[in-house]
Amino acid sequence: MALFEKRACFAYDIIEEGDDKVLKIDCNQCTFAPSIEDSDICMAKVMELLAQVSNVTRVVLVQKKDYEYDYAQTQVLNEIAYFYRRLSKEQRLNYSTLCVTSGCERYLQTSYATMKRLISELLKSDPIAAYVQLRRLQRSEKIAEEAAVDREEHRCLTSFSSVMDWIGDALENSSSSQNRIW
Repeated sequence: MALFEKRACFAYDIIEEGDDKVLKIDCNQCTFAPSIEDSDICMAKVMELLAQVSNVTRVVLVQKKDYEYDYAQTQVLNEIAYFYRRLSKEQRLNYSTLCVTSGCERYLQTSYATMKRLISELLKSDPIAAYVQLRRLQRSEKIAEEAAVDREEHRCLTSFSSVMDWIGDALENSSSSQNRIW
């Protein structure tokens, strides 16, 4: 790299150091703080990179000085990134599978949009807030399911509630929950 070459915000390198696989991220051109815990933008960008690059053991954010996240911290981040990647690929969360094919579009459109936003945006930038909002959505869907008068609506809401239960249980059963993240 040339002496005065500027790299784009969040340009990264993978550095192998013995058994460690270090994700080194250049934050010199970024307009946000290079802190996963203090910046939603930074957290989301790190999650996106960890979803692409596997087996990272340390994360280093570089902006004037190095901000290093050790093995234990990186493992928690890896698990969240893995969960995000898994949910993104999950076929039963596909709109056409969940809403259109099953004939539930009119009942689930709003709830589905909320769930998708929680998974695609908030889970990356603020996983704890995503978990809390997911559980709130889950409770409101259970209430709507119990109050459903129409048989078709009840079937659709029951199906959606089971998907929400699956997501919530998967989050709670992750090893991050054992570390008291959720």
